[in-house]
Amino acid sequence: RDDEIARAQTFGDLAALAFRKIHLLEESERRREEIERVTESRARLIRGFSHDLKNPLGAADGHAALLEDGILGELEPRQMNSVGRIRASISSALGLINDLVELARAEAGQIEIQTAPTDVREVVHVIAGEYQAQAEAAGLTMRTEFPEEFPVVESDPSRVRQILGNLISNAVKYNHESGEVAVRVGVRERNGARAGRWIAVDVADTGPGIPRDKQHLLFREFSRLEPGTKHGAGLGLAISQKLAHALGGEITLQSEEGQGSTFTLWLPGPQEQ
Repeated sequence: RDDEIARAQTFGDLAALAFRKIHLLEESERRREEIERVTESRARLIRGFSHDLKNPLGAADGHAALLEDGILGELEPRQMNSVGRIRASISSALGLINDLVELARAEAGQIEIQTAPTDVREVVHVIAGEYQAQAEAAGLTMRTEFPEEFPVVESDPSRVRQILGNLISNAVKYNHESGEVAVRVGVRERNGARAGRWIAVDVADTGPGIPRDKQHLLFREFSRLEPGTKHGAGLGLAISQKLAHALGGEITLQSEEGQGSTFTLWLPGPQEQ
């Protein structure tokens, strides 16, 4: 009789544990669905809000362009300078709106990726050329390094360009006067959980470097290490990392305070058959 009571108690305990696990799984699923609903709702709100903002900003930029082009009459140099500042501010606002929309899409899992045969060297060549004048205006040297032979991989060239544009822009912005921006492309082997052949694009600067205890903050939304000293809302790296993940890769950082920083974009490379 005692054995039967013990078995009944054991069975009861197991049944209670099973019901508890079922309850936890159901609760976890409800929370996941609620998070998805909130994320999607926020994404829709941001998209609608951005559309309402873009229209008047676009109209304002159009009128400013008419003034800048002299269509509404010649302007004095000081007036031209003011109009140029107005257009630059509008451009910054539109860029921030686009970043918010991109971030909302990423959080909702709605990043659009269109893969095609991609020569990463060509993408780097084009985007580095676009920032050449900006680097020279800041007193910097822009240097690129490409291997003679390089594989074509399946990726999204427009997204790769978007990521590298942000990394190079930051390297120019957060650098020392008379410094250097170096962009290096190669194929590297990685070990561990991401073992295999990877396309690696380094964007290295000679800036002040980033303290190790603050490096983990860089890829968070709205995170800036020097608030109030540079333009931007702290979204570029967060968005770039999400885009890199969508491409099957990631962005890593190597930096020492006072010794510059190297951001590396890793993309899946050709694997040995």
